[in-house]
Amino acid sequence: MGKKELLWLLGLLVMFILVGSTVGFGFVGDFLYRVF
Repeated sequence: MGKKELLWLLGLLVMFILVGSTVGFGFVGDFLYRVF
């Protein structure tokens, strides 16, 4: 895995956390609860 891909994944993760911290967190939590 290259440095560019790693940086892109990190940026995507940060964006996901910032945007999903309010709306997406409940959805992800519910999804994880159903899976695990």
